[in-house]
Amino acid sequence: MFINFYKKTWHRILLEKILKQESHLITGNILDVGSGSRRYDNLFNGEIIAIDKCLNPKLNIIKANFNQKTKFVDNYFDGLISIEVFEYLENLNQPINEVYRLLKPGHYALITMPFMYHDHGDNIRYTKEYIYSQTNNFSEVDVKTIGNAYTVIWDIIRKKVFGSKKSLNKKIIFIFLLPILLILKLFKVEKIKDSYYSGIFIKLKK
Repeated sequence: MFINFYKKTWHRILLEKILKQESHLITGNILDVGSGSRRYDNLFNGEIIAIDKCLNPKLNIIKANFNQKTKFVDNYFDGLISIEVFEYLENLNQPINEVYRLLKPGHYALITMPFMYHDHGDNIRYTKEYIYSQTNNFSEVDVKTIGNAYTVIWDIIRKKVFGSKKSLNKKIIFIFLLPILLILKLFKVEKIKDSYYSGIFIKLKK
């Protein structure tokens, strides 16, 4: 269990947990927006079309700009996913409208975005309430926060102390951090909801 915390941030672990729980909603003809490495293909039952700003023929990823209207026709997809991508786009309005346009009525999109997270070359961050205010055209909107003050602090510490490029140093540091992680897990702090969160998980139904 703890090896995951060596490999990933707490934010990513919680994100993937929610994604697995909700993955049953995304089936059939699926669009993966900003796929990158197609790392989550195995979670979904269907035919996945992956798009990204960079063409990747080896992974069958099509080049497309989601800041603009894409080449796909209206109501074309049974489901849509976009994992940690929308923060790189220019604004929220056009991408959200494109999600609505591409989805078949009654079908779902799953979108995640970081919030209290290190700068990774992204353009903008959105709060939970702002997402609700910009998705009124969907028949169902559910926005879950990812993490809390404790998980955010853990990820900040992890990012700082894992700054060393030597893998041996990382392993030694992680061993010293394990007692803190154990205490946090024993008190089940990840279940706490507060005004601090590392990201948001958005479920939209057309």
